[in-house]
Amino acid sequence: MIGKTISQYKITDRLGEGGMGVVYKAFDTRLEREVALKFLRPEFVQTDDDRRRFVREAQALAALDHPNVCTVYELDEADGRAFIAMAFVKGRSLKDALEDGPMEPTRVTEIAGEIARGLRAAHERGIVHRDIKGANVMITPDGVRILDFGLARSVDRSMLTRDGVAVGTIAYMSPEQASGHPVDHRTDIWSLGVLMYQLLTGVLPFHADFDQAIVYRILNEDPTPLDEYDLAIPAGFQSIIDRALARKPDERFQTAQDFLDAVNAPRVDGPVPSGAATRPTVPRGNVADKSVAVLNFENLSGNPEDAWLSAGIPETVTVDLKRVGSLTVIARADVVKATAGVSTSELTAERVADFGGSLGARWVVWGTYQKIGESIRITAHFSNSATGGLTESFKVDGSMSGIFQLQDQIVTRLTDILNVEIESGELDKIQAEETREEKAWEYYTRGRQIYNEFGAAEFDEIRELYEKALELDPDYALAVSGLGSLYVTRFINQTDPNDLTRGIELCEKAVELDPDIAEPLAWLAYFYGRRGDIDRALETGRRAVRIEDNNPITHYTLGTACVLLHPGIHNEDQIREGMRALKRCIELAPQYQPALMMRAWMFMLRGQYNEAEPLCVEAAATERSGTGWSVKFVGGFATHANLLVRRRQLDEAQALYEEGLTYLENSGHVYAIPFTTQTWCGLGDIAYLRGRLDQALKFYGRAVELTEANDNKIAMGYYYVRGNAGMAKSFFRLGVSSEVQTHMDRATAELKNQSRFNYSYMWEAHNAHAFFALTDSWATMSRCDEAIENLEDAVRYGWRDLPQIEIDSKYRALDGDARFRELLTTVRSSPRLL
Repeated sequence: MIGKTISQYKITDRLGEGGMGVVYKAFDTRLEREVALKFLRPEFVQTDDDRRRFVREAQALAALDHPNVCTVYELDEADGRAFIAMAFVKGRSLKDALEDGPMEPTRVTEIAGEIARGLRAAHERGIVHRDIKGANVMITPDGVRILDFGLARSVDRSMLTRDGVAVGTIAYMSPEQASGHPVDHRTDIWSLGVLMYQLLTGVLPFHADFDQAIVYRILNEDPTPLDEYDLAIPAGFQSIIDRALARKPDERFQTAQDFLDAVNAPRVDGPVPSGAATRPTVPRGNVADKSVAVLNFENLSGNPEDAWLSAGIPETVTVDLKRVGSLTVIARADVVKATAGVSTSELTAERVADFGGSLGARWVVWGTYQKIGESIRITAHFSNSATGGLTESFKVDGSMSGIFQLQDQIVTRLTDILNVEIESGELDKIQAEETREEKAWEYYTRGRQIYNEFGAAEFDEIRELYEKALELDPDYALAVSGLGSLYVTRFINQTDPNDLTRGIELCEKAVELDPDIAEPLAWLAYFYGRRGDIDRALETGRRAVRIEDNNPITHYTLGTACVLLHPGIHNEDQIREGMRALKRCIELAPQYQPALMMRAWMFMLRGQYNEAEPLCVEAAATERSGTGWSVKFVGGFATHANLLVRRRQLDEAQALYEEGLTYLENSGHVYAIPFTTQTWCGLGDIAYLRGRLDQALKFYGRAVELTEANDNKIAMGYYYVRGNAGMAKSFFRLGVSSEVQTHMDRATAELKNQSRFNYSYMWEAHNAHAFFALTDSWATMSRCDEAIENLEDAVRYGWRDLPQIEIDSKYRALDGDARFRELLTTVRSSPRLL
């Protein structure tokens, strides 16, 4: 066959022979690339059924696009012989590598993990390899590749025998495969366990001089325990081997992902030798195959005047990648936070893969640029975080006047690597210039870089940069959107209605200029909700989600518009939509503290404490560790403590409130004062429940003082009501009647008029809570009519926290009132939130 041309393939060498065929190296004369051709033995395609199976197998393999699996190009037939054309993989086989002896456990972990990732991709498509062994795994500069899925076929045809003889390599066969019984994907798990054992020890777990003896040992004997070898193998590997080599398939790892999770888990059964730490992993389900993060580029010229391009290039590339509907693109703010403190000159393929893993991105774009005068060279690297390898480098040269076109080439090259088809409409949007003014782009980039690092103190500096960009190009949509989102920050901090108006104007203009960017729509949902325009808030929030379903912020702003921001009467359908949006936000960003707190708060408002608890715990832990997604947030301690007060776990609640105060006092966060006020109300509740009424008055009084000193801060009106209501019931129990009516009048009048203080809603600050605070105080005084009237309002606004009534004996005095019983029926009939 050497020297012969088959179709467009000129055969140059014989690579080897396997159980089902012979493999040759060849040169594709049409596409000018080296390939591997596998010719199937004639006896395996004797019938039409065999040929159809071969076609199905090749089609399934061709659909596999994974960095740990050898790529299949096509299937064909020549001289009556069927063959598959595959990528020619350069590297060293694991079989050859094993001739050097056992490998370090760290390296074994990496190799086994990459094989598991490849198998996971195959198994998800119904493909089983059936011959995992050292000879079928190649170590390449870019990572591990699994070769020769030649025995693979659809799982629905599970017998792996022909004329009663098992096909495969005996020493790696699972018990069911060796005995000729039906197999599924778990046979590959067994073989991977055998290979892992061999990599750790240098010998096969089941070895003998004859095939029959090997089969007997597979079916009847256990391999030598790892600790009997004179090797520094961490004890934790034994449990992985034991489970992978369980003779009953149901007792093995059930999926390649399960195996991968075990391999990447800490070795709790024993110490790991120095240097054996593995790359941090991303929670399962958070890494999509076509997820991308773009890191800052390195300035090779060293000219500080060109340093802004380090962020400018990835900013634009990220925007364009987001226009490709089939990609999941990590927000630039997340990338900036993850890579903070790391110089671009320090980036290596392995470190880039670490960042990709921590960001939940399968693919990472990074690189360099060199600007000389008006000429610029950009070199983009494309790395796969699953393998830690560099997939490709791509170099483009041009001028600064055409830099957007150069960046477009980076986008299209990445989509080629990922085999992503860009629709014509998407391509038009990618190729459209964001601005024709290079200096405007520079100003926007500089402002965006500061904004991504988040700090209200830099508001004026960022605004000045955005406004300079807009002076040069008033229709620069990204700059308009950036300036609009900036006013979101200042509105939250100052609750100035002028900021709200300005933010809406800018975001609306940005949407007019470019209706396909999600940021202004997401913030419009927030702004409209704050203004009370719920219909428009929901409409724009839903549009933002449709454009960027993979962006946690679009789901968060829609969720808040549904569950928190509405000033009107409780709407059950709206609440449920909001809870779904918040759940999706948390799925995308498990440590996004505001969403954790929001969803927990809604569960508490419904009396669903068990559902709220894990969210509260996570929110507090996130705040304590400072590892939250996106911006650093506050309020997690108060949220968790609020739940514990409801459950009357007062000692634990007080400890959390006090811990939270230490964080809040040292925080310049825009929510620090509102949550500090909420915390003093919570401490007042604890003191009141303990009967320490003087202390309760002191804590409630501090809350009221804070509201009066910060009347423009978010939600302070609600805390004014709550603080005064708490003081009134405390004075009542102390017998100071002259003060009781004064504080109840203040609370009632303020809640009715809502004119003096800010009444923007936030966690635990809402009409429902305020009316229930009045209900509780009136019930304490046995003022049944007033208590029921306020409870009616609380229920009307969504209060469903029935355990608060059931736990408190004072409400039994209301049982005889039909209005009270009807309210409880309404509360009990409300469906549970999910």
